[in-house]
Amino acid sequence: MEQEVKEAAERLKAEAKTAAELAGKQAAEAAVSDVKAAATEAKTLAEEAKSAAEKAAKENNERVDGLEAKMKRNAMNAPFDHNEGLAEAWKAFNDKAPEIKAVKPGSKNSVTIELNAKAAATITTANVTTLGGPASVTQLPGIVTEPRRRGHIRAFMNVGQMSTGSATYLQHTASRNRGAGMVGEGGLKPSSDLGFITKRLDAKKIANTFKITEETVDDIPLLMSTIQQEGVADIEFVEDDQILFGDGLGNNLEGIYTQASAFTGGGVKAEFPNEFDVLRAAVAQLSVEHFLPTLIILSPIDVANMDLEKGEDGHYLVPAALFGTTLPAISGVRIVENTVMPVGEFLIGDFALGAQLFDRTALSVRIYDQNEDDARHNLLLIVIEKRIALKVGYPKAFVKGSFATAKPLIQKAA
Repeated sequence: MEQEVKEAAERLKAEAKTAAELAGKQAAEAAVSDVKAAATEAKTLAEEAKSAAEKAAKENNERVDGLEAKMKRNAMNAPFDHNEGLAEAWKAFNDKAPEIKAVKPGSKNSVTIELNAKAAATITTANVTTLGGPASVTQLPGIVTEPRRRGHIRAFMNVGQMSTGSATYLQHTASRNRGAGMVGEGGLKPSSDLGFITKRLDAKKIANTFKITEETVDDIPLLMSTIQQEGVADIEFVEDDQILFGDGLGNNLEGIYTQASAFTGGGVKAEFPNEFDVLRAAVAQLSVEHFLPTLIILSPIDVANMDLEKGEDGHYLVPAALFGTTLPAISGVRIVENTVMPVGEFLIGDFALGAQLFDRTALSVRIYDQNEDDARHNLLLIVIEKRIALKVGYPKAFVKGSFATAKPLIQKAA
């Protein structure tokens, strides 16, 4: 009996162990199944989230693209709208489009379009093709393009802004004593006499007027192109002349050439000196004064004569490579052709340090319907103007002269 009880206990113990092992296995399998289910669910949720994110990104991009397209449409589908200045010019005209189109002969309306410096820079004869794009430029009846000048002086100068009509500045004169030196303990420190005078900086106005047909104001791109091609060119010509040759009297600027130092040659001597030698000597004259010349301005005729000058045996005296490049230079100083420079004369200088041009108002375009008998002829008057000022802080940073008088100055003695 005792043996039977013992055996029954052993069987119960074994059955309990088996049952426990089976329960544990089943629990483990259930846990694995739960983990797999959870993983599957998580993967599904992740895929759904990714899909939703991609959809949202796509929709956002579509909204951005739509906004950009709308902005372009609002800007009259201006080509090259990535150009900030051009975009601003288009915006300035487009914002005033209703007012512009309302200016009709006899309507007694007028409108003014103010352009900032960036916008005004694009409305220049140098950028004629950009307004319509190179592929879309056409010659329209009644539009006459004035001859354009190469190398406007403004493009090679530091250009700033001024908020008032006048100011004063210090101009460094030719007399300059550099007094810096070594000083012993307790010694008297030296001083420099920079030799300056106080000058007045006044903004001066350049203006131009011309007439357009009534229909022109109905087409903003045509209006801009007409203003650019017919109205701005003359202003640029006058600006070049004022920057270089203004006499400072009345409404004139006091120009760079007017105040520049005379050519001396700086001690350079050459046998049988020619124009090339003169300009090389002018570079040296500025260099010994611690200026770094950046520009040589010549008449196109003088550049051509230098380019074509030959020796008795027919070889070119100036290396062909000098003028065969897109940026001809002498001793690293760029040559710019400008028709404002008289034949036989030259100007070379440190345009980065020696002078600065200021815009008081970059460019203003006004359209009037009341002028003379324009209403009878369905014509409107365009008035374009700008106000600029010129600071020549270092007249000695510029050297001027004529080749005829400069050659004898560097002639080497026999």
